[in-house]
Amino acid sequence: MRNTSQEIFEQKVVEELSEVVSQGEPLLVSRPDGKNVVVLAESDYDALRATLREFASPQNIERLDRAIAKLESSSEDPS
Repeated sequence: MRNTSQEIFEQKVVEELSEVVSQGEPLLVSRPDGKNVVVLAESDYDALRATLREFASPQNIERLDRAIAKLESSSEDPS
């Protein structure tokens, strides 16, 4: 994750936001009071929220675990 100070972020806000979107990499903005902020693209935020929703359901976690186990076992079977 890239990192910048609040002061630099304020000076280059348009460029920094464009880079967050184009590079798909969050930006940590360090603030003098230590209450830092992470800037990320809306698409990344949406994907994160969708993942959290999927993991909120115990049934989904079980299904994902079974699917992963099945994939792992099939990759170990050379036939």
